[in-house]
Amino acid sequence: MENNKHEKTETGKLLRLHLHNRYETKACGIFAEYLNQLGEGLNCLLFALLILFIGPTNACGGSATGQTPSESEQVLKEFYHALSMKDCSRALARRPDYSIEKCMDTDWVNISQIKQIAKTPRIALVYIKISYSRHHIERQWAGHTMLIYDGKSWKIQDDRFWWDETKFSLEYCLEKVAKFESPASSSRDGSKREFNRPMETGTEPAVNESQNRPPPGVALPSVPHESQLETDSEGLIEDVETLDQSRMPQGVVSASAAQRRPPVPGRDSLQKEFNIKNPEPTEPEPIIEGFTFGSEIILHKLWTSQQLNGTSDDKKIQSLAKPDHSAPDLQVPRVKNQPLVPCLMNSIRSVKPFRGRKVIALTFDLCETANDISGYDAAIVNYLREHKIKATFFAGGKWMRSHPDKTEQLMADPLFEIGNHTWSHANLRVANDKDTVKEILWTQAQYELLWEDLERRCKAFGIDSEMSNIPRLPMVFRFPYGTCSPGSLSTLSRLGLTAIQWDVVTGDPAARQTAENITRTVLNQTKPGSIIICHANGRGHGTAEALPRFIPELRNRGFEFVTVSELLRLGEVEAYEECFELRPGDNSRYDRVR
Repeated sequence: MENNKHEKTETGKLLRLHLHNRYETKACGIFAEYLNQLGEGLNCLLFALLILFIGPTNACGGSATGQTPSESEQVLKEFYHALSMKDCSRALARRPDYSIEKCMDTDWVNISQIKQIAKTPRIALVYIKISYSRHHIERQWAGHTMLIYDGKSWKIQDDRFWWDETKFSLEYCLEKVAKFESPASSSRDGSKREFNRPMETGTEPAVNESQNRPPPGVALPSVPHESQLETDSEGLIEDVETLDQSRMPQGVVSASAAQRRPPVPGRDSLQKEFNIKNPEPTEPEPIIEGFTFGSEIILHKLWTSQQLNGTSDDKKIQSLAKPDHSAPDLQVPRVKNQPLVPCLMNSIRSVKPFRGRKVIALTFDLCETANDISGYDAAIVNYLREHKIKATFFAGGKWMRSHPDKTEQLMADPLFEIGNHTWSHANLRVANDKDTVKEILWTQAQYELLWEDLERRCKAFGIDSEMSNIPRLPMVFRFPYGTCSPGSLSTLSRLGLTAIQWDVVTGDPAARQTAENITRTVLNQTKPGSIIICHANGRGHGTAEALPRFIPELRNRGFEFVTVSELLRLGEVEAYEECFELRPGDNSRYDRVR
């Protein structure tokens, strides 16, 4: 009897919470308690009519602006973030009925409004408004999404069960209830997806009803009028007209806005200007699930432990009698990255991890100018390998050409990711368009040459299949001196490279920097989602000595080291339309450097 009572009152609880949050009056409370005694199907009908006629606005309160997102809101954010990153395995974990095909067809998704309307221990209703692009057509969708707690986590329900306010009617509600309670609507694991399925004992999450109550004076988002929207074949509410910049979330640049930035030379003009005769690029490389960055088999088959350890002489820097401006053997890569999704445009300084996960990215620049041959700090790399610390190395193209074997070792190591740091450490804020594209593409092409050389070496040992674990091209980029321009950011977006800055500066290029100062800075400033900048090209003063001091302590504090590309998948990026060291305008002194 108790179970039956619980089974029949689940939607009644949603109604009671929704009414309580809206009016908080004794009359509404009595009415909600009465609704709680009704049957499940009638409750659904009344719930539909309630939302249809009253709408999502709150007469006695408003949205929980500034509050910590609810668990259901977080799940939706993670789902749409995964779609934007084409992280399909993570997307399907939050919405199991979604298809990989739809995931791969989605270009990007941006959430403009999200608010949990009501919640019981097993059901949550969330209003959400998104703009998204599929097959490069920009659209909008708005409505209420239902999530169900399966005893372990919240799961987003199939499109067929989403409450669509523009189509509410008696027949519509009854049809949805019938589908939801029919055997055909069972989940993949065989369990029936219905309102009255009892939860497993002891798995019911605690409900904080105060979190469902919006603060006074703030209205919930309203649903677009039916005349402003149209429904596509999948039941999504869409506006198929191209979105203008005013409708894009703050900090996100639409394709049309990107076109208004300074023009960037195309590939044909580059070939003409530089007399390039390389084959046309192939189709964009597929996204590698899990972002694998290397192979232990390759690493230990091609090099001995002694070769990997290197020597202290590797760190030495050589000055050149004459600047070296020579081009690489390949000047335009044979393959190309996919253009960036909007959420990865602009200059990313850190990430706000989902659920407060304590993930951070440790990065090292391997830069080299035309005037010298910089070094390779083996002590840094050896410590990272010994202690299994993931890191990202932003390597200059000229540095990779000067250190081909070391570059291939880093490429083959599963702990490390390689990023692009321009060819000769040029200031792209003052460089012209031609030089900007050259600095970026020459570096991509040099990496590809070394990837192909590594593949040839693997074939000799019959392990070339392992090369699928090593990215064909770098996917992330760092501006030298932390300087950029709207034109250079637009160029990176077209070339499929994410601009990565930092929020923790070790200051290790300074000759007088010490391990103590570096340790103090890192421990005081690192937070979840931080990106730490160091150097491993022989100019990282005190860095090798500082690593054993701050890395164990950060681990003791619960921090987990990930590569930059992994970090981008684990939270919402914090990006800016300009580049700087610690605050806007603090690196203008580098503008005399070209």
